[in-house]
Amino acid sequence: MGKQKTRWIVTPGLLHEIKKFENLYRLVKREEREKDHRIPVMICGPTGVGKSLFLHIFQQLYAKENNSGGEVVRINCASFSEELLLSEIFGHIKGSFTGATRNRTGHIRKADKGVLILEEIGELSPLGQARLLTFIEDGYFFRVGSEKQERADVQIVATTNRKREDFRDDFWNRL
Repeated sequence: MGKQKTRWIVTPGLLHEIKKFENLYRLVKREEREKDHRIPVMICGPTGVGKSLFLHIFQQLYAKENNSGGEVVRINCASFSEELLLSEIFGHIKGSFTGATRNRTGHIRKADKGVLILEEIGELSPLGQARLLTFIEDGYFFRVGSEKQERADVQIVATTNRKREDFRDDFWNRL
């Protein structure tokens, strides 16, 4: 069964913003090709302004031009406790915490060669931001409880309704 196409009703004022977003998407992709490095994207705005619409547009543009075989994996950071969120993003090894009865692949690994969408990234603690920042900068990560370094090629796309001061400076500047 094929993917169902989503249609949106967009006001003329928002249509201008969508066109700006599409142009920014193309600029980011061109810069990525020149630098041979994926650039993270942050979509900011108050609750209810349509960040999910822009995520959908990103996914459509990405699907249209991408043939690397990578998936688009989506996770809402507000849906998990801090410990569980890090496990969801990075994965974990058996015995790394109470209830970790088996090894688990994280969303970073699942999104290898693709995109990891982190909705409500403002829910990530400063420690979680630091761990994710390390991954964004060099592509390496550790599963929770592991000493073995792993690598993945993932573009991070994040959304937030939080203000700049709610983030670590280095994390905000990198995204």
